[in-house]
Amino acid sequence: MDESHAALPVKLLPLAWRWINIYANEWNCYWVLASGSLNRFWIIREISRSDSNAGCVPEIVGNELRNRLSCYEKDRIADKSDLCPKNVDELANWIVGFKGPRLVILNTVQGAAVLADYFASRYGRDQVEHLSTALTSIDRDNTLERVKNRLSSPEDTNWTFIATSCVEAGVDLSFRTGFRELGSLVSLLQAAGRVNREGSFADSEIWTFCLAEDKMLKTNPGMKGSAAVLRRYFEHNLEIKPELSTKSIEDEIKLYSVSEKYKKLVENEVLQNFPLVEKDFKVIDTDTRIVVIDQDLADRICRGKVDWRELQKNSVQIAKYKLVELRTPEVLENIYKWNLKYDNFLGYMAGIVQLKSSMEKQ
Repeated sequence: MDESHAALPVKLLPLAWRWINIYANEWNCYWVLASGSLNRFWIIREISRSDSNAGCVPEIVGNELRNRLSCYEKDRIADKSDLCPKNVDELANWIVGFKGPRLVILNTVQGAAVLADYFASRYGRDQVEHLSTALTSIDRDNTLERVKNRLSSPEDTNWTFIATSCVEAGVDLSFRTGFRELGSLVSLLQAAGRVNREGSFADSEIWTFCLAEDKMLKTNPGMKGSAAVLRRYFEHNLEIKPELSTKSIEDEIKLYSVSEKYKKLVENEVLQNFPLVEKDFKVIDTDTRIVVIDQDLADRICRGKVDWRELQKNSVQIAKYKLVELRTPEVLENIYKWNLKYDNFLGYMAGIVQLKSSMEKQ
């Protein structure tokens, strides 16, 4: 299980750990949990509970190699923070003062789009790239290819890549300087893996920052607990390192009683109350719908002349409440047609940013 740190939210780990052990013990399966910022959740009492295997999960990488890699990480990048909330103008002015290419990761699709739109308006479209799930998979692939080409050019350095957490794992990108909105410790560690990846620079930094909320910029309420934990680490001057990953989960549980709130999941599993388990075990607890971007594609869907691969490449997922709010037309059951602006820079957020900006001017 690669990138296992991001496989499940904390609230689902107690039951998942039970399932992992059932597969291992009763079906003779082996699990390999791998990550550059691995959290050893199985040693946390609230998650492992009375499981006898919790303390005997073997390490694949030995201590000597792990210590050597840890020393390399300390030299590769410096973790810094500026937790004074910044609005869009302040944030942009601050970011461009650092050496590029620069990577900026925000906690919401809207936040990334708003900042990218501001950069394009103020500094020029060639000074910024943007990536999030607001883009179709085809446009995301094209953006990533363009970003990789720009990174390979030694002369092309004065630009900023603004994205969501979708670039924190599974992409081989390396920037001179990084910025990440205050979130979880693990997300920060993953973002740091996209900065000075090969150790080419002696002075690379990744900064943690906070947003000043307004009508367009909003913080992600789902990250409240993990963000509070990371803020404490910075305030207490703790060294930011992968070894803190497990402690961060423990601290989040202590702060918000995550395991207590969801202990019913394990109880219902033991009682074989599977309908309730299915109802409550939600990895992505958001009600989203497929939204088709292209008018011709939407017409062909109505005639039944589109296969799922084409639909997947040319659509996005948007929360149902947002579609209701925007009065987005439904072309088939649970499939909608985007009727606002879309472009290959901001994706469907181009229409939302435009709509909200016009409403503010009225």
